[in-house]
Formats: sequence, structure tokens, C-alpha cells
Amino acid sequence: MRPRPSPTPALSPSLTRLSAVLAPGVSVVLCTYRGAETIERALTSLAMQTLSRDLFEVVVVANGPDDGTLALVRDFSSAHPSLTVRLIRIPLPSFPNALNAGFGSARRTYSTLLDDDDWISPPYLEALYQHAAPGRVTVAPFADIDPKRSLLAPSFANYLNELLYSTVGADYSFSDNPSAAAAANSGKLVETHLARSVHYALDLTSGMDVLYWASLFARHDLSIFVLPPDSGAVCFRTLSPSSMSRDYSDAFVADRFKVIGCLADLSDAAPHHAKPLQKLAIGQSRNLGRALYRNRPRYDAITERIAADPPALLDLRAVNSTAAELLACAYVFAPFVDASAVTTVKRLRATGEPFNVITFDMKTIRAADRAMDRLILPTLGSRHVVRGSPTYMSAKGSFSFAELGLRYVTPRMKGREPYRRLYSRSMWPASHILAAAIKARYPETEWTAEFSDPVSINAEGHRYDMSIRTSHPILEEVDGFLDASDLMAYGGEDYPGWVEHTVMALADQVVFTNENQRDLMIGYQPSQAVAERARHHAVVSPHPTLDRDAYSMADPKYPMSESCVNIGYFGRFYPTRGVGVILDAVKTLSISERRALTLHLFVDEPREVEPTVSSYDLGDTVRVSKYRPFLDFLALSERMDWLIVADAEVTAIFGTNPYLPSKYSDYLGSQARVWGLVEPGSPLDSRPLDHKTTLGDIDAASAFLRGLV
Repeated sequence: MRPRPSPTPALSPSLTRLSAVLAPGVSVVLCTYRGAETIERALTSLAMQTLSRDLFEVVVVANGPDDGTLALVRDFSSAHPSLTVRLIRIPLPSFPNALNAGFGSARRTYSTLLDDDDWISPPYLEALYQHAAPGRVTVAPFADIDPKRSLLAPSFANYLNELLYSTVGADYSFSDNPSAAAAANSGKLVETHLARSVHYALDLTSGMDVLYWASLFARHDLSIFVLPPDSGAVCFRTLSPSSMSRDYSDAFVADRFKVIGCLADLSDAAPHHAKPLQKLAIGQSRNLGRALYRNRPRYDAITERIAADPPALLDLRAVNSTAAELLACAYVFAPFVDASAVTTVKRLRATGEPFNVITFDMKTIRAADRAMDRLILPTLGSRHVVRGSPTYMSAKGSFSFAELGLRYVTPRMKGREPYRRLYSRSMWPASHILAAAIKARYPETEWTAEFSDPVSINAEGHRYDMSIRTSHPILEEVDGFLDASDLMAYGGEDYPGWVEHTVMALADQVVFTNENQRDLMIGYQPSQAVAERARHHAVVSPHPTLDRDAYSMADPKYPMSESCVNIGYFGRFYPTRGVGVILDAVKTLSISERRALTLHLFVDEPREVEPTVSSYDLGDTVRVSKYRPFLDFLALSERMDWLIVADAEVTAIFGTNPYLPSKYSDYLGSQARVWGLVEPGSPLDSRPLDHKTTLGDIDAASAFLRGLV
């Protein structure tokens, strides 16, 4: 924080004249609404002030119907003749109107506000006044009183003090600590002529304090001075039901839109205060997120309003972050280019609900595709990134990721908006480990865990022989939870087996992309009990297909001839996927037939593929290009006549094919037709395809291509 001298704002002539007629001292504006049961304590604390009585006055503004408060105030005034007490009556209930009337009626050079159910320590006014200065707002510490416990047990551990103590004992600007400047009405001492220059908004039922003080600080470039704790000044705040549990009603939501909109207008008028005003708007956006979290029946209506007419300073990330009931544990995630990251993004977009994500920094081994964020911006909240060296099958690294992620999650789980659902996905097993750690610690959280492919077995059918080789606290905590439940912890020593066992033993939903994968993975589980549980909780769900809007988000520049049949292949030339048969088939075509079609190969490493294409002498028919970013790929798929998707040739290895190519789901959303190269009985073989040929069948592929031209 940067200390700065207190500025003296330039006053208009009318404000200068008004300041001249104010007497030295403090006006305590005490607004009350049906405060008969509480106001005596506030008044008594005023009578006990150490500040000389000729230096302060009490202005009681009673709004709404009288419940006996007026008589109590008059009796108090009679009992303390040396104390100046003035009573103002406003028949209609309106808190902002009462505040405006109180400042307007103040006769001292400085004013402070006090609620009728709060009270102040004896040195309070004296300490505030001693540190008063032109252009400065002086603030005292707060102590919260929970009436359900004891009036003698104040708590200084509250969010207001957390804001204030970071700037204690020196002058700071509005930009240094906007939240401390704008939070709460009470506890502040301000020049009366400045207090009158801004009015509380009469059309707000909440948030008028933030807007009022933000306007005051921004318009007059005021500084803030927080009294040190040894000043003895304390404002005791009673935690009423409304202050401890907000009413997240339609009115509360409407107020958030109004406040954010007014902060945006204020930012336009005072651009040098744009940053602190943006911070305050973020706080209001979080409150809007809390309304979404707490008011689920109104969720659609609120989100539709946000989408239709968002205020200029509304921070959608802050809204989503607070509103999120869903936490995604995704070791690899956008913007990094990875098949698992793409599928996770698609899954989360398909939910249509706000989410937060814990992920890992993959920049050392994966390229970034920032455009991918466009798929999730409407619902993305916070993206907590763990730093370090990426690891795929390292137990130590994965458990470390889980430990760091758990530290981030714990405050949220202990707060008022805990996560209710978890989502994790492998290929990267660390995602499941973090989710398992959260599930073990907070078992009421519903966990959906998805397997892309088997964790224990690679595409060649070999088991990963990787020992856990660790006694990490996360491992012990998860195993302890399993031992205490109906299912025992994993008895083996291999890390991949532990991951699969733990997911199948703990997850509320275990998602497989196809039936073959489900049967294979559950079938080789060593624990019959875990296998039975996994089958009971299993869900078969192919990779999601994006909505049509996603296919028009990009406009890649890639020349294509409309006079020929354009066939696209996107991805790697896997040795186990017989894409080479396409080149063999094209080779059988006549020259005139080849000229009638173009095969577009978008691959990770064009330099590795180009020699193969050259050896076929198909340069006029086959174009090899670098694989495009995901949104470009979607847009290019729309421009193709046909798209090729190929199976992995693994039935001989596994006895069944457990893989469903992820590209198939992307192709389904495209307008192009899909040609599948399939293994008989594979998941792809059973899916709708516009045409399919058996892997390795060159004659069938040639006949199909010849039929296109």
C-alpha cells in the first residue's frame, strides 16, 4: 500500500458558504426505524463519550410509524440536559431518506452515522475527531455482537476489520483500499459539507452504502485514515438476522444491477478512479453470484437478465465464481491444447451452469489456445492454476497437486457457498486424485468421475507398472476414509490401479464413453465389491457434441476449391489407426478421378507426414497442413463435404475395442457427412455414420471414393 498526504478538495461556492456556518465538532446521525427495543443502548453509549459535550450533538432521525421510540428519545434528552439532542420525524419508512435528512440537519463540521441497534465505546468520538482533517474520512474498528450469544462477547474477527487493518494508521487513497472506503455506513467520520454533496439513492433497498461512499470518495478524491486499535475507538455492530443472512430476493438482484450500473456511470464521470470502482463492482458481482447460488428457482431468469442487459462494470467471472455449485478438477484444461482438456471444456459447456476449475500449468509441455476460452466464458468462474512441473503417471506429483488443490477448496467448503458437485476426468489421473481427496473430506459432495480410456492399460494392452512409492497424507486420508466405509482401500501397490479402484469405490457417477470400455475396466477390477458398485453407478455417455454456435465462432483463412469433393481428416496418423488405407485408396484412382477430390490432412507434425504423402506421389490431391486451433477446426469441418474418423485397431489386443474416437462427437455437430473406418464391433461401428468401411479394406475405400467423383 502507498501512503499519501490528505488532499483538500476544491469546494463549490455554495459548499464553502455552508461550511462556514457549521459549528466545530461532530454531529452523530442516529437513524431509527421502530427502534424502541434497542435505541437506549445506542443513546447511553453517546452519553458516556469522553469528547466534550459542547463538541458534539445527536441528531435522531425516526422514520416510519412510532413504536415508542420518540418518547424514549425525549426522555433521554431530558435526562441529559448538557447533551444536545435533536429529534427529526419522517412519517414514511425510508432508510436512505432518513440518512439524507440526518446529514442535511447536521450542524457540526463533521458527521458520523450510528444505527439504532449499535453502540460505541467511550473514546469513540474523541478519537475520530482528534484525527479528523479536511479531505479525510476517519474510520474506527468494528466489533460484531451476536445477540444469540452474549453482548459481552464482541468479535473483532470480521470482514470489515480485515479490510481496514491492511491500511491502519496512515492516509491512503480510495484506490489503495476501495472496499474499506465504501463498506458500511457507520464507523466513519466525514466533513458534513461533503456528506451533503452526495445523496443516498432512494430507489435502493440494499447497496446504498457502497454507492454513497464510492460516490463521495470518487467525486472529492478523499483519503481514508483507519484508527489504530490502541485508540480505544470501537463501533459495536449488532448482527441482526438480516445482516447474518441476506434476503437474496428479486429486489436484492435488482439492486445489484442498479449499483453496478451507477458505479459504471461514476467511472465514466471520474475515469481516474476507474480501477477502485471496478473493484467495488466486482464485489457487487459476487453478491449477484450469491443470489444465483441461493435462489436456484430464479436462476434462469437472473442469468437471462445478465445476458440480455449486463451493466458495463458487471464482472461475469466474479458472478460465476460465487454462484458455482460445480467444481471441476481438471489437471489439464483450457487454454492448453490437449484432447482431455477439449472434452472437459465440452462437458462443462454442455452443463450450462457456472463452474470453477482447479487445473495445472501445462505451458512447458502443451501449447496454449486462448480462443478455446470462448466456449466457456459465459459460465467460467475462477480458474485456479497450480504451478510446477507437469506429470502424467507420477504418484508423488499427482498427490502434490491434490494437496495444493485441497488447500484452495477448503475455505469455500467451510463457507456459505460450498461446492455441491465435483467433476473430474482422466486421461490425467491427478484430476481424479484431487476429486477423491475432496470427496473423502466432504462426502456430501456429489462426484462425477469420467474415464476417457483405461488408466491401468495403454493402447497396446500393457499394464502400467508404476508403484505408488509414497506415503503422502492425501493417500492416507483417502484410504482411511475408504477403510472406515463399507469398501476397503486398494490392496495393491500400483498407482494406476489405486486410481481406478478409488474412483469406482467413491464416485457417485462413473462415466464411461462406451459400453466396451465400461465392461473392460470394471471386468479387470480385483475387488468384486468395487466392481459391483462401479457397475451400479456406471453411466455410458459418449463425448458431448457442441451446439451449432460453436462451429461459427472462428473464421479461419484456408483456401478450398468448391469444384471438387473436399474430404477432411483431423488428428494424428496413429500407427494403430489405419488412416494409411486412405492414401492407398486414393492411389488406385485415375488421374481425372483424383482431380475431382481433395484430401485435406490436418496433423500435429506435417513434416512427419509429408514424406509419406510424397512417396505416394499424390501432391495434387492430398494437402498436408498443421492441425488448427480447436475453434478453427470446428469451422473448417463445416466447409468439408466429408470428414474421416478412424478406429484404433485394438480388438486383437483387448478382445474388444474400448475406444470411441473423440473426433466423432465433433463431427456430429458439423454439417459435413462422416465416413468411418471401423473395426467390426467397435463403439464407432455401432454409431450413426453416413458411410463406413472396415479398417484396412482398400477396395471398399477405393469404391467409396470413386463413387464420390
